[in-house]
Amino acid sequence: MRICLICSGFSSVYGGVEEVVFKLGKLWAENGHEVWVISGRGKKTGPRGVRLIRLPFIPRKYIPRIPLIEKIFPDHELEGFSLVPSAFLCLMRVKPDIVLSNQIGETSPSLFLGIPTIMISQAALKTRFNYFRKVDRVIVNDLFSFEQLKVVGIKSELILNGSGITNIPKIDLEMRAKYSIPIDSKVILTVARLYSIKRIHLLIDAFKLITEPATLIIIGDGPERALLEKRALEKNSKNRVIFLKGLPERELHGLYQLCDVFTLPSKIEGLPLVVIDALSFGKTVVTNIAPEKKFILGKFGVFTDVNDPIEYSKALLRAGSIKIDVNSTEYINHMRKFNWNDIAAQYEEIFYDILEKHHST
Repeated sequence: MRICLICSGFSSVYGGVEEVVFKLGKLWAENGHEVWVISGRGKKTGPRGVRLIRLPFIPRKYIPRIPLIEKIFPDHELEGFSLVPSAFLCLMRVKPDIVLSNQIGETSPSLFLGIPTIMISQAALKTRFNYFRKVDRVIVNDLFSFEQLKVVGIKSELILNGSGITNIPKIDLEMRAKYSIPIDSKVILTVARLYSIKRIHLLIDAFKLITEPATLIIIGDGPERALLEKRALEKNSKNRVIFLKGLPERELHGLYQLCDVFTLPSKIEGLPLVVIDALSFGKTVVTNIAPEKKFILGKFGVFTDVNDPIEYSKALLRAGSIKIDVNSTEYINHMRKFNWNDIAAQYEEIFYDILEKHHST
């Protein structure tokens, strides 16, 4: 089968859509399929066995500079639309059996050419409802979006995102030495794009109320980085805030191992991979009370009002003393639903079903 994934911003291992494309593309190629990724600027190479075509597009960070443009569509949709002309020509050349896309712009070329198309949605955005009704199948990654679409009469399939973190060599002590983190310092970690919707400023405000030895590590980049760095410096504290970006996977995993607690105060998420990854490392996660996060974490999360810095700081300290038994039957059964191999197989079943129906009409 010739599978084509269109992902305009295949540029960051910290982006959920990009990470899903990377993981699934690699697994489908290993299963003998011919896999193509049509992408904007970013990674120089794709996963092993995947053919990556990089095309010109307008990255999201530049879109606000175009006068009045965001009044027509949100920036995340416009990023996809900027890829349309070149993606259209690529699809004509590749001739895929099936196309997977995420945004409206990314979906338009395959619909126009009559290629069986799947939209993967990390949130039930109303702007995409008309396209959800046009494509062959809609796949959502969280139970909340699945229920929302059901209410408005849009049929979708629920397939989770996963975590493939297994057999990672322990380098947490190496990371503590590299970043000069005292042995008695509690380590709080977050991994996020530094956009306002991630609400990292709330985390900084809460962290500055912690008086016992602690270190906050913020991994990510984005338009709010300079403001967040300034905010961290403005609040007097003996504790350190460390900003990092562009880490190799080995080092990123080492920091997951090192942390005592992981946190993500974001306002809106689909199925945040960083939360699943943190749980895979057996870390207790502190986050806001949101359906998608409760669905992922179950009893392994600490939920708090992140808008209240006092409550948030208390929750961070409380979570730091909670140790998850990763050998317990309850934990193992909980994590089984995030197995990438099983998830890739679920998609393949849908591919064959769509193609069978497509060829019979």
